[in-house]
Amino acid sequence: MEESNKTIANIPLNVPEGMSVESKLVKIEQIPRYYKLGNGVKNTFMKNHTPIDAITEMSNMSPQELWTLKKIRDNLKLIEDKIHEQVKYRTSCKAVVINSEMTNAEKQKFKTGYKRLHEKNILKRIKRQHYMLNPDFLVPYYYKQEKEEFDKLN
Repeated sequence: MEESNKTIANIPLNVPEGMSVESKLVKIEQIPRYYKLGNGVKNTFMKNHTPIDAITEMSNMSPQELWTLKKIRDNLKLIEDKIHEQVKYRTSCKAVVINSEMTNAEKQKFKTGYKRLHEKNILKRIKRQHYMLNPDFLVPYYYKQEKEEFDKLN
């Protein structure tokens, strides 16, 4: 590990009497701003894990399934957490799709695509207009938490 000597400038802090200032090193977690695709390999650390090969699945999908998957992917949540004045992105498998923003044809396409993706255990509905992709299909950074939540859904 590379070490460097850093100094702190002499800045008046106006610390009230009876209080002190501490400094400590904190490792900032670097989270990638991308998703990994499921590769169909079994994870040994997860019980009841069903591996999904995302590329094979997508190559066999109907146009409705692909359209639905794209709609979900376009609406995936990126949650910003500000830590030490830096922005860290936490990726999630959850998406909110607003039906009122779709035409009737798009609603029908989404409904058909959802039904097929749900049968393949790739997509589940959390509640009205809220969906979750299987974390084995599109692997998020916080895989274990997302997988436990997905498995609790019907």
